[in-house]
Amino acid sequence: MQIIRWIGKQSNLAEMLEFSPLFTLLGDESMNYQMIIGLQLLYIAPSILLYIAEFFYILVCKDPEFSSAFYYIFLIRAPADLIQVTVSLVAFRLPLADWRFVVDKPYIAKLGFVVSNFACNIELFAQLILSVNRLTAIWFPLRHNSWWTLRRTVISFLVCALAASIPAVVKFCQEAGYVAVEGKVVPYLIHEEDQKWVDQQLVMARRLQLNLLVYSSAFTVAIMSMTVCQCLLALDVFPLKTDGHSVVILVLVMSADCFALSNPWLLFALSSTFRSKFSRVGSGLPTVGSSYTV
Repeated sequence: MQIIRWIGKQSNLAEMLEFSPLFTLLGDESMNYQMIIGLQLLYIAPSILLYIAEFFYILVCKDPEFSSAFYYIFLIRAPADLIQVTVSLVAFRLPLADWRFVVDKPYIAKLGFVVSNFACNIELFAQLILSVNRLTAIWFPLRHNSWWTLRRTVISFLVCALAASIPAVVKFCQEAGYVAVEGKVVPYLIHEEDQKWVDQQLVMARRLQLNLLVYSSAFTVAIMSMTVCQCLLALDVFPLKTDGHSVVILVLVMSADCFALSNPWLLFALSSTFRSKFSRVGSGLPTVGSSYTV
């Protein structure tokens, strides 16, 4: 509740927030983190299964429609999404549910911060490439396919991956670990000042996104939430041993989930041609060729 007291110095808004249902939940000393993590698994498991099914379907299927930059980017981004969610499950979520195995293993916390940060940055850059791809499809429809070849798409991704590794390297040099606090194990990075530069890079990546279509716009809220949560952690707004710090960790990983796991659902929901072809796989019906490209 430290943030409420800080707001109270500026206005009377603190009184309204302190008695709201949201802050009543956040301030509850008996929060059931095991139940929260269990509820997260209810959407993580089916999303991962759908993601894997779509990934291998696009990879194995010889349909010419899938030979476009849109699907190349989908295939390139999929491993980063799955790695980010899996690593955060082991390094962040299970410890908050009182998984004591990691208490004396600080390298798991460091691995979680480094790998999840790199994977999130990869996701952001992949989304940026996709936005530019959509922009050229709208402005230069006749030249679009000749520009976005597999080779050029992969080169663009590799350049972005190199840039995405810089913040991850910074986190690798920081000391990390876990602290056991009242029925939960909280991961932490010690040097808050070093994190501020990293957070600025995430803000820049968010501002650079060209949210031209529904596919890109769907991630805006998740990115803003991730940025806010990382700033709260970097600025040490909530003391390490309070529920506020743990709640910020939970909101951060859930925001990352929204960014990573919504990708297969959006593809299935927004592309009628992909949906019809993917649905026919289970029924064994032949697919009809289509000249439509994404």
